Amino acid sequence: MNRVKWILLGVCLFGMLIGAAVAYSGYVKKRLDADGAETRAVLTASFSRTECVGYRPGYRGRMHRNFREKRTVYYFRYRFRVGGADYTGKVRKTENLMTARIGDSVVVRYLPDDPDVHRLVRSEDSKYRVIRPRPRSRARRSAS
Repeated sequence: MNRVKWILLGVCLFGMLIGAAVAYSGYVKKRLDADGAETRAVLTASFSRTECVGYRPGYRGRMHRNFREKRTVYYFRYRFRVGGADYTGKVRKTENLMTARIGDSVVVRYLPDDPDVHRLVRSEDSKYRVIRPRPRSRARRSAS
């Protein structure tokens, strides 16, 4: 095969790979919406770091690393328990969770037959639902 055919084959395979990833993501979303169970997860870690995010077209339409934007990206780890086993997950770049603290709860939807497949539940306004635990009263703290 000549070089052009190899390039076309590579482009087609790459397109098929992206298509398969999008199709699987849609399949998981449908299954979670139809069969998913919900539970609360506890935020166990929170950190941020500055990363180069995205590309902007550079000279003659090419992408250049120098044109990437530096932004603060937030990461949150959470843990939930199903059937006596612990499961963990991670969320990246969620603006409304920036005020969340370790120990706060979020709602997770998971597949009962495979809890490793899970997503955080969003409300109607596309924000994650964060539930802050109530502080214990002074009377209860002194009795403990």
